[in-house]
Amino acid sequence: MLSQYTPAQISKIWPILQKGIMEALPPVAYGDPNRMNNILQTLLVDEAQCWVAEKINVDTSVTRYGFCITTITEDKCSGVRNLLIYVLYGFTAVPKDEWLNGFATLSAFAKAHGCHRVVGYTNVDSVIGFVNALGGNTEYTFLSVPLQEGLHAAALRLSKEVKSA
Repeated sequence: MLSQYTPAQISKIWPILQKGIMEALPPVAYGDPNRMNNILQTLLVDEAQCWVAEKINVDTSVTRYGFCITTITEDKCSGVRNLLIYVLYGFTAVPKDEWLNGFATLSAFAKAHGCHRVVGYTNVDSVIGFVNALGGNTEYTFLSVPLQEGLHAAALRLSKEVKSA
């Protein structure tokens, strides 16, 4: 079951979440030394949501499969709202029915908040396969060029690649 955690629940397991976030952080978040504090703040004021996939066992213990962090984005050019899966992290293998139920939960949340679709970025083949199985679009490539590298270094690298081709 995918459950949206409250700020109190998030605070209680923040060290666990923080470790997963650092491992699954999207490429748009690199570069800001305050990024973890910023992420926590957005979760605590409900600008982002933390969803935990978990199962309550017969002995009342809890098995956590993983979590995702979402936020509602609005494309300034088109005005289209989407639910962005900002971070997706698994502690263990997630059963297929949990994937489907979790996506249904996120879809219902997105629809209730006026979103057009659920979007995200990943380099994990199993996630790409799941999105393809849902009929989603996975044909785009996310592009990212770090600015601190400098134009001169990039130009040198490109000229070497052109010469060797």
